Amino acid sequence: MLPDFMVIGPAKAGSRWIYECLREHPSICLAKNVKGTRFFEKYYHKGIGWYESFFETCDNTLVRGEVDETYISCPEAPGRIHQHIPDIKMITCLRNPMERTFSAYLYFHRMGIINEPFETALDHFRKILISDTLYYDHLTNYLKYFPAENILILLFDDLKKNPDRFIKNIYHFIGVDETFKPAAINKKINVAKAPRSRIINKLAIKTSLLLRKWDLLWPYYKARNSRFLQKILFSKEVGDDYPSMSEVSILRLQDEYGNQIKGVSELIGKDLTHWE
Repeated sequence: MLPDFMVIGPAKAGSRWIYECLREHPSICLAKNVKGTRFFEKYYHKGIGWYESFFETCDNTLVRGEVDETYISCPEAPGRIHQHIPDIKMITCLRNPMERTFSAYLYFHRMGIINEPFETALDHFRKILISDTLYYDHLTNYLKYFPAENILILLFDDLKKNPDRFIKNIYHFIGVDETFKPAAINKKINVAKAPRSRIINKLAIKTSLLLRKWDLLWPYYKARNSRFLQKILFSKEVGDDYPSMSEVSILRLQDEYGNQIKGVSELIGKDLTHWE
């Protein structure tokens, strides 16, 4: 069995919250053991049978789906997805590009993956900070393979303003009861926290990558969602006193994303000048 819908990302734009709301719905069955399989991005060589195994426990009466934030920016993903599931419905939630970029930087900085100032990280980690945020380029790539009506483009701004209406929109799009109200709807999901030790956290990240590589997804999933491990690895929530972007960085990102924002604005028919 293959999924009926996918949430294709990007990261740092509400994907974990969306995942939790989808996971609670009684008519939805998500990929087992992981949030995202990364099949159409990193593990395509494993074959379609490997991917189907993530949905083998789903009842035929349920709507099957996957939440994988790596798909939106993977150049090969649209063609691969279309080859196997040409009628699939896709959902993306777009966040102000500058906010998403800086949020990604703070996350990777806390994880010990990026250990340099934001200004230089934009060059040395361009793929995960800037390239993943080129929304218009990524969406036009998908529209080469799928009709516009198969892609639901949402805004993170709307999630913050009215989460109830936001998730109802998703439920309606994938064809399940939109009156269902998930418990996660008003919860803070994936709240930013600082690691107690960057060395230990790096080791935990490497271990999780090895578990995925060896297809040991059950222990990976359990570890990823273990409150006990989260308490060991992370301390208090990061507060409002965390650093902000410099004026130089803001000007650079405005230049990077200007045409992208205009393109998305025209694509969805909404004014996005507040992103510029």
